[in-house]
Amino acid sequence: MKEKLKWIVVSMLFIAACSPVRVTPIGSKSGFTLQEYKSFAFLEENTLSDSIPAAYSGQVDFLKREIRKQLQARGLAYNPSQPDLQVNIGVMVDEKVQTRETSFRQDAPYYTGQRRYHWESEEIPVRTYKQGIATIHLVNREQNELVWAGEVSSVLPRSEESIEERIAEAIEKLFKQVP
Repeated sequence: MKEKLKWIVVSMLFIAACSPVRVTPIGSKSGFTLQEYKSFAFLEENTLSDSIPAAYSGQVDFLKREIRKQLQARGLAYNPSQPDLQVNIGVMVDEKVQTRETSFRQDAPYYTGQRRYHWESEEIPVRTYKQGIATIHLVNREQNELVWAGEVSSVLPRSEESIEERIAEAIEKLFKQVP
């Protein structure tokens, strides 16, 4: 029985390690806990750059809903007029290229008779994909001071429903890191 339980725990840890979401707690103010605050609101959006393609602009609203859900589950009320805590969101969608490298091997073929032929190691593009990164800053409104920051990143799935599932998973994991 203990052996079976051990394998179940190892399997669950392995599955959790294979999550497509990467969570990075950036830091927090010494002694910060979320219980110190009673209400929150989002800081005003400022879209000075084109870091979010138009196709993903609707996902920012979904991201806010997920953050609101996590904060309300922790006992904070949404109060846009006089919040104790302000939430600042930074979002970026970046197009990446996956490559593979051709490399030299000990058993690489040798060619004779062709003077200009050479064996070269190079990066070969395989596919392109989009990576989404969201940075969340929690700011004490009264002191205008950053009290906690974290970041989530993930490869974005192609379907909108899958993107929303990924966002929900990422925000849930991120807020488990908030003291």
